[in-house]
Amino acid sequence: MVISIPGSIYCRFDPSCLGLECCVNIKLFMVHLSIKAYVRIDPCKLEFVIGLNSWNYTVNFEQYIEWGKYNGEARISDIGLSVLTM
Repeated sequence: MVISIPGSIYCRFDPSCLGLECCVNIKLFMVHLSIKAYVRIDPCKLEFVIGLNSWNYTVNFEQYIEWGKYNGEARISDIGLSVLTM
């Protein structure tokens, strides 16, 4: 997949390939700003994290899962996602 982005934006996948981090360099008159935005999914903790610089928001999917009702799989019914367990 190829995505064309401006030269002032730099993006990379995290080492586990379950997150994306982007940095944007902005120049306003004589002030240079660097803004970091990121999203990550952690299947072990059942979390989705979105952040901007030092601020982040975490969604914990564990509260939506009904364990043990579906013969080896857990269903996240509110968002229509099915997660297989081992």
